[in-house]
Amino acid sequence: MINKERGEILKRGGIADIFEGQKIFGREFALTSGRKTVSPLAYKTADRVFPYLRLITKPPKNRGRIILRGSIHGDEIPGTNTLLLYGSEIVERANTLGFSLDIHFCGNPYGFPRDRYNSQYTADLARGKKYLGNNDFLRYELSDGTIVDDLGKSNDFKNWYWSTDRRLKGVDLPVETRLAQKLLRSEYRTKADWQQVKAIIDLHADKISPGSMAKAAAYHYAMGDLSVYQPIVTEIKKIVPVWSGMAVGVTVPPSDSEMVIDENGFIVRHDGSLPDLAFREGVRQAITTETAGATPLEKACEVNLVWIFGIMDLLAKEV
Repeated sequence: MINKERGEILKRGGIADIFEGQKIFGREFALTSGRKTVSPLAYKTADRVFPYLRLITKPPKNRGRIILRGSIHGDEIPGTNTLLLYGSEIVERANTLGFSLDIHFCGNPYGFPRDRYNSQYTADLARGKKYLGNNDFLRYELSDGTIVDDLGKSNDFKNWYWSTDRRLKGVDLPVETRLAQKLLRSEYRTKADWQQVKAIIDLHADKISPGSMAKAAAYHYAMGDLSVYQPIVTEIKKIVPVWSGMAVGVTVPPSDSEMVIDENGFIVRHDGSLPDLAFREGVRQAITTETAGATPLEKACEVNLVWIFGIMDLLAKEV
């Protein structure tokens, strides 16, 4: 995308809705080598069908795959804006380094850009029904047989399951979550398929933690060896402050002191999300980026790009 058009979109607050996003998707990636799909998402409580946009690129030389996802929480808009407005640069860098991309441009097409969840969420709450989050991808079985969706800092469990596993009972997932899992299962059928996935980066924004709407900032969720990300964190600090020493989002109030952000902005949390699922499938680099809601959109996109390009460069040294 040319800088002038991108600048105009950012200046007005980002892409207006997923239908404008679909037009950008069709135009920007028309000549991109790979598979471009638009899957329909229909809601009982909505009067129109929403497009789920996905691109799987085919680089000249394939050294592995990176999965990217934006805006599973629809009001967290930097993810989708990053992937659509800077998509051509992201694909170009990946092609140069030899990585295939599996890009899910907007995990929650209905909610984008205003609603965290979707129309069914409101209807379920009105009926007194417990709502399952749309980033709900995993279930853990504990040693006593209890099934939970979040281990927090713990890594103690007996078995794990995709949340759509038929052996689980009473798991009524949102439409967009069921579709995403169907698409992932069809693409990654075997252990060998998952071994080709070198990283997953899930792009979020925090609009609920104390102070998140006051000042620009960033922090991140990750698992495994966090020290390898230090150069990325250093670059992020040049754009916005990186939070440390505080509890955020769903960890407020923290159930245990270890859920507080560390000195480099990291939280390790096995929370049943898509990156957590990928980590269980063997993906070593499983990242969730977060920028505070007060962060200007352009700077939030910059932070996301530092992560995307930084992970590509990190992997390029390893494979």
